[in-house]
Amino acid sequence: LIDSAKLLLTAYATTTTTVPTVIRGEDTASATAFSTGTDFSSRHRTTDSVIWNLDSTSAWTADEIVTTPNIAAVIQHIINRPDWSSGNAIVLFIENNGAGWGVLRRVYAREAGQPDRTAKLVIWYGGGPPQPRRSFRRRRLLRAAEHESSDQG
Repeated sequence: LIDSAKLLLTAYATTTTTVPTVIRGEDTASATAFSTGTDFSSRHRTTDSVIWNLDSTSAWTADEIVTTPNIAAVIQHIINRPDWSSGNAIVLFIENNGAGWGVLRRVYAREAGQPDRTAKLVIWYGGGPPQPRRSFRRRRLLRAAEHESSDQG
């Protein structure tokens, strides 16, 4: 079971804009890349969700790390699927939850070409005190290091 899961995001701009937000996952065993806006909006969301109330008291500063609330229920919903396997891709939706069109807070995306500022999912599992076990970026780095060492030995 997952004890805790959080997204680490990098704020794109300094803001105190109030944005009621909900975080859900795509309810699929292995998410695929988005191809169109329609593809994005037609994806099935998990029934489990987490409310993230971004109000004027939760100011963001440009280029600083912002941490979501615990999204373990959303991640657990996805990995509990009988067709899910370790290593499968996961999509998380962070969506405006009623503030109106155009009300937003921006974070860096992978497409910005700044890998040190992209979102990182950190998951704690296994009981006991929270210990960071893996993030997607770390897993890729570990796989690359393992591949390199097997090529040399």
